[in-house]
Amino acid sequence: MNSAACEKDLSDLQTVILTERTALLTGDLEQLRALANRKKHLIGRINAHPPATSARIEQIREALLRNQTLLRQAMNGVRSISERLLDLRRVRNSLGTYDSRGNKAVSVSGTPPSFEKRT
Repeated sequence: MNSAACEKDLSDLQTVILTERTALLTGDLEQLRALANRKKHLIGRINAHPPATSARIEQIREALLRNQTLLRQAMNGVRSISERLLDLRRVRNSLGTYDSRGNKAVSVSGTPPSFEKRT
């Protein structure tokens, strides 16, 4: 691979990284899969024929690390939402009480709660 082709791959990779960052910041998680595949392809090409300068690679590495931090935070957010929804589902389907000794006793209701409109 000549240096012009390698430089184009580096520029394309930087563009993908910036697009990925924007997707992470705006919550566009659907776009991340396509970007990950493109990024993997470009990194493979660059690794096969590394450029002569390491300064450009260092810039890209730093950008990748920033995105990795954002991705980790997005995953934690999704996990937190999932746990919260599970908690809400549990609360909706059960009634928690305490017995005379102060021990928690859970009574599970098999029917979902409903509201009756009275006029």
